[in-house]
Amino acid sequence: MTRMDMAAVIVSLRRMEKMICRSEREDLPPAAQWLRDNARMLYGEALAARESRKCYKKAAYKQLYAFLKQLLRAHEGRVSERIIYQAAQERQKDTPFTVRELRALEGMLRIVLMEMLLETLPQAESECRAYQQGDQLAASLSQGEEASNPPADPVLLGRAMEVLTESGDVQSSRALEAIMRAHGWQPQEALRLSEEKRMQSAGQIAALITSLRKIGKMDFGRMTERLSVSCQMLLQEGTFRRMDAGSRALYLTAVERLSRASGESEARICEKALHLAGENTGVQGESGYYLLENPELLLNSLGHKAGARGYLKRHALIFYAAAMALGALLFGALGVWLLPWWGVVPFALVGAQAAQRLAQRAALHLLPPYRLPRLQGREMRRAGRTLVAVPTILMDAQHTLRMVRQLSVLYLANKNAALDFMLLSDFTDADGE
Repeated sequence: MTRMDMAAVIVSLRRMEKMICRSEREDLPPAAQWLRDNARMLYGEALAARESRKCYKKAAYKQLYAFLKQLLRAHEGRVSERIIYQAAQERQKDTPFTVRELRALEGMLRIVLMEMLLETLPQAESECRAYQQGDQLAASLSQGEEASNPPADPVLLGRAMEVLTESGDVQSSRALEAIMRAHGWQPQEALRLSEEKRMQSAGQIAALITSLRKIGKMDFGRMTERLSVSCQMLLQEGTFRRMDAGSRALYLTAVERLSRASGESEARICEKALHLAGENTGVQGESGYYLLENPELLLNSLGHKAGARGYLKRHALIFYAAAMALGALLFGALGVWLLPWWGVVPFALVGAQAAQRLAQRAALHLLPPYRLPRLQGREMRRAGRTLVAVPTILMDAQHTLRMVRQLSVLYLANKNAALDFMLLSDFTDADGE
C-alpha cells in the first residue's frame, strides 16, 4: 500500500461521512450505520496507518504484508491474537520472520485492514444511494405518481418495500410488487436478495472495524517473543529468562542489528553468542556481553570486521585525547598568529575546552547510551530484599540533595522489585576512606 492509498482512505471516509450525516441513523443501511458509529475511530486508525507506512515502506516488509493480506482474506477480515499467532507460528517453520518484521506486525496489520476497508467503501456508498432512491420511490408511489423505470437494484426495491410496509400503504406496496415482477423478481425473492446483500456488506465492514478495535488490545510484544527464533534460542540461558520484557527486547534489538550488519541470520548470531558465552565464565559467560558490550568479538568470530563505531568504541580514550590535543594545537597556532605571546596559552586552553565539548557531542551521537538489562521484579523477590549501595563523595549540601533525588529516581524506576537504595559516602575532608 502506498501513502496515496492512505490518503484515499481518509478522503473516502470524509465523503462517506458527509453522505450518511444527511440522514437519520435509522434511515441508513447497516454498513453505513457501522461507519457512522465508528467514524472518529476510523479517522484515527487511518492516520496511524499513514504514519506506520512511512516506517514500513521498505522492501524488507513485503513478505509480512503478503502474509497478513492472505491471512485476512482467508478469515474475511476477522482477526484475533490467536489467529495471527497460529498462522505466524506455522510460517516460522519454513521461512521465519525476523525480529524487525515481527515488531512491524501491529503497524502492518493496521495498514492491511485499512486497505481492505477502502475496498468495501464503494459498496457502502452504493447502498446509501440505493436507500435514498428507495425512499424517493416509496414517496412517489404513496402520492399516486407513476414511478419511472427504477434500476433493478434489490437494495433499492427492498428499501422502498420496507418504507411502504411500515406506513401501511397497501395499494402502493402492490404497485411496487408489480415493478419487481417487471424486473423478473418475485417480491419475496427481491426482499431476500436485498437482505442478503445488505447483511453481507455490513458483515464485512463490521469484521474490519472490530479487528481494528482489537489491535490496541493485542500484546504484540509477547507475540514477538513467542514467535521469534532468536528469543527462543536465548531463553536457553537462565539469565535471559529472568530478565524483564524491556531487557529481553533490548537483546532482540541487538541481535537484529548484528544480523543486518553482518548479513548472517539471527539464529546464527544467537548461536554464536551462546557458544562464546559457554566457553567463558563470569561476565564473559553471558550472551549479553557479546550482544551488547562487545559485539565486535562476536562479529570477528563470524569472520566479519567491526564497523567504524566498533573501532571508535575500542579506542575511545585515544580519540578523546587526540581531539583535545588537536583543538589546543589549532587554537595555539591561531593564537600565535593573532595574539601577543602572553595570550597564546589561555587561547590554547579555550581551544582544548571547545574540542572537548565537540568530542563529547560526537561521542553521544556515534555511541548513544542504551538501557542496561535488568531482572524481573519477581526474580528479585525470590532472592530476598537487595540493598543497592551507590558510592559517592558528598561535596556539599546541594550535591547531597542531587544524589538523594537520584536515589528517588532509581527507586521509582524499580518500584515493583524488592530493592532498597542507599548512599555509600564519605566527606571530602575525611582523614581516611
